[in-house]
Amino acid sequence: MAAWTEVAPRLDLDHLTAGGADVLPLLAYRLSTLGVDHPLLPSMVSIQRHTWYANQLLLHQLSTQLQWTRREPPVVFGQAATAIAYVPTVALRRIHRIEPQRRWRESTLETSLHGVTVRVPAPAHHTFDMLMRHWWVDAACAARHSAMDWDLFVATAQARGPALVAGRLAMLADIAGPETVPTAVQRQLSRRSTRAVRQFAVRSLLRARHRL
Repeated sequence: MAAWTEVAPRLDLDHLTAGGADVLPLLAYRLSTLGVDHPLLPSMVSIQRHTWYANQLLLHQLSTQLQWTRREPPVVFGQAATAIAYVPTVALRRIHRIEPQRRWRESTLETSLHGVTVRVPAPAHHTFDMLMRHWWVDAACAARHSAMDWDLFVATAQARGPALVAGRLAMLADIAGPETVPTAVQRQLSRRSTRAVRQFAVRSLLRARHRL
């Protein structure tokens, strides 16, 4: 509520960036859930309805394709994964494109789309992917999912670069609230990040001495 009170006076629905418009449906949902009444809310709900309609066109095509496939269904990534599995309804995250991938071998989350089984990356992998893209709202939605496995997230971060992930995870906690990311996870990645930086510095120093 404090954040909304600060943002509302500066919110101009007629001059939004594409990214700003994409998160409005979820913001409208949160405000309605909290019982907030504001003059901008009807317009935001209208954008939410438009998002639902636009998403349904894309998701209908996807579910039709999946219905007739005989192979294991692909894993759906990106905005579509968030809309299908990580927000309460598909009206809350605008999908601009479908990102299917058949070669994904990591853990997944199964859900249903128009009666057809759809797979998306497990919360830990989706959170990581969204952080790498700077899609903070998507990352927060996945991080708050009941099936979130923070041990798996830390293992993924360790394999792909803890220094980069630690910084973005800290930023996610600042944007979405400290309760989004467990303090123990932030500390663990911060320690591993520091260790990785030190190891890199030592290797660089040894290579420099070898050249001399």
